[in-house]
Amino acid sequence: MKKIFFCITLLFAFCLAHPQKNTKLNPSIELGIAYRPGVIELSELSRLPNLGRPYTTYAYSSKKHFNNLNLSIALQQLILKKRINLQLASYFRYNHLYYGKNAQAVLSRAEKEYKRLKYDLFIDGLYHFKKSKSGIGIVVGAGIGNMNYGTRFRDSVWRGNDSLEAVRSFRFFAPRLIVGLNKNNFSFFAIAHGTPDSEYEGNPTIWLEFKAAYSFSPFKKRKIN
Repeated sequence: MKKIFFCITLLFAFCLAHPQKNTKLNPSIELGIAYRPGVIELSELSRLPNLGRPYTTYAYSSKKHFNNLNLSIALQQLILKKRINLQLASYFRYNHLYYGKNAQAVLSRAEKEYKRLKYDLFIDGLYHFKKSKSGIGIVVGAGIGNMNYGTRFRDSVWRGNDSLEAVRSFRFFAPRLIVGLNKNNFSFFAIAHGTPDSEYEGNPTIWLEFKAAYSFSPFKKRKIN
């Protein structure tokens, strides 16, 4: 997955460096607020019982993990007749990571709550339909990326009477589908991410997102001959 993500990033960079003839090299920036209300689990077939799992010194709130506000920042470039654009999208949030004593003591919900600055990175392709007479346009798209960067931490794992140190992370790969409306420089999007379930197991799950954004171009426009 990392190789695929890297190759698409190179493709995005190539399109910016070598745009089509008679197209404008004019990247735009989109700033927005994204609200993710939670996940919809489509199946529990692969959920495993908790028997035999190593004892750990942390616990986390799945509600706090999957219900949050994000600052959204994206770099966009139209690449085909003002209909298709590529987008590098990022999300940032500072919120709950886990409860515990950071691999130093027995788990307790009364112990310290650890928080982290988390971020997500996506590469998206967006198609813009012709706008209506009222100036409203429809946008559809798809993308891939990684979510929950910045969540690595160390934990103690108990196996019998032995305590071992382990590195944990809540990061995962996620495809997504995008539907949106725009008018002038304002946009509203509904986005469905394909993710693990709330226990980070491999059950088919949708993580919903609703985003309001404003786009602008701080770069000087120039026409490519």
